[in-house]
Amino acid sequence: MAAAAERAGAALPDGDLADAALLCERLDGLPLSIELAGAQLRHLSLRQLIERLDARFELLTHGRHGRARRQASLLAVLEDTYASLDSTEQRLLCQLAAFPGGFDLDAVEGATYGLDIGVPARTFAGLVDCSLVVAAGRGQHRLLETVKLFAQRHWNEDEDPPARHAAWCLRHVDSYPDHAAVASTALSTWVCAHYQDLRAAEDHLLAEGDLSGVVRLIAAQSAALNLGLGGTRALGTIERVERYVACEGLSAAEEASLMLAGALAARSARRPEWIGRGARRAVELFEQAGDTTGLSAALIVDSWMTALRHTDAALALLDRSIALAEQAGAIELGLFARANRVNHLMVAVRLAEAESELERLLPLAEASPQHAPWLLIHTVGVALWILTDPPRALASAAALHAFEQQSVTSADATIVVRAAAAASSGDVELTGICLRDAVESYRLQGNDDGLPDLLLPPALLAWRLEDPRARRWLTAIRHGGRPTQNFVLTSIYRQLRHAVGLDAPIAPVDLAATFADALAWLTDAADRTGA
Repeated sequence: MAAAAERAGAALPDGDLADAALLCERLDGLPLSIELAGAQLRHLSLRQLIERLDARFELLTHGRHGRARRQASLLAVLEDTYASLDSTEQRLLCQLAAFPGGFDLDAVEGATYGLDIGVPARTFAGLVDCSLVVAAGRGQHRLLETVKLFAQRHWNEDEDPPARHAAWCLRHVDSYPDHAAVASTALSTWVCAHYQDLRAAEDHLLAEGDLSGVVRLIAAQSAALNLGLGGTRALGTIERVERYVACEGLSAAEEASLMLAGALAARSARRPEWIGRGARRAVELFEQAGDTTGLSAALIVDSWMTALRHTDAALALLDRSIALAEQAGAIELGLFARANRVNHLMVAVRLAEAESELERLLPLAEASPQHAPWLLIHTVGVALWILTDPPRALASAAALHAFEQQSVTSADATIVVRAAAAASSGDVELTGICLRDAVESYRLQGNDDGLPDLLLPPALLAWRLEDPRARRWLTAIRHGGRPTQNFVLTSIYRQLRHAVGLDAPIAPVDLAATFADALAWLTDAADRTGA
């Protein structure tokens, strides 16, 4: 109790310790009850607080079960705390209960736009003082689940907090250029930070029958799946897209946006058939709708699968995308299409052409640092220089890592590229650090073990150290039965395959066992070098 009072800015005199023990006993020792009661000590004496609680406990604690008494105790404290708030604080608390997770002050101000709560920052601070809102680190706050459920019981239908929360999400995603999902790291970063908010808003809009809003939120989520999040979220997005496109009342442009979102999610989910199918259908529908910017974006994604077998046809798709982007004034989208040209030339191992185009694009990308074209160009640069100029590759990988450090966008494939750059430089210690980061990132995605991608850095390091295991691990990548996650990783693999050569096919290939072998070798290498 003394600690709770101190956090609330109050203090317990030594003579109050017996009363403090009695209050804790009456509150059944529940930490939340004690914390909330401690906050009230800024206004009431300990004895006054006990007396106020006593009146309620006589009515609420006659149940036979201890759990019922504990719930009654907590409810009594929450009711008292809520009653002590002014009307603006009560309104804000109810609105905060619409957030599914954490929130910062910007989110609070956005979700309360037009709501009469006075100055949001000042009213918000009042709730923090009462311990109803708790800090969650990195500028984030949250409501404890019990407080959230309590506040939801006081929702006013006239103000409709879930609708306000969904409207805030829509206002934010609508503030980005059309089809920013394909080429905007800014949108991707915001979506990664607010993914739970977007999912809650999507469910609310779906229940309200607002399919247009649902489509816009799905399109925004695909930005994070394209440049950051993946795993189970990507698979879930594909499943919802398949469900939504079957709904009646969608316009051609809305169906196209859904198909494009599914194609973007499919890359993270390692569903190549969906990338091609979704992108082709999006191209057809955007053409039908006369949506120039949407068509430009869809052509970029359509080029991805085409590039694996027909490089020139993929480049033609990108040339059309560039022309449409210029026509629409979508500069960033056009630059992203140009960056994809370099990517496709690299995948085709037309390295001289790729490097020539890359050198022309670098100054343009640096004019818009940390945007999607910049991100792709630096990633492609790592792949282009990884065998021929490891220091330059490592410098580009360091630039990517610096961006990720100040952004919540952190694509698994980009982390593997960084590990590969470290491996190509022969740095055993840095390779181990980067590879552990990559393994952890894939683990957090839940449904993706990261193979065969994670075998690339050990194979590169073994090649650099002239260890014959490099050929064995590259053979496992080739015959493991799963594709690499993106074209940059595919290009690195193809270049290394040409440099090393491959063993005869191994049948069957156990990727997990092969990777375990690679990790053990890396540990031994670190021990030998003293890393």
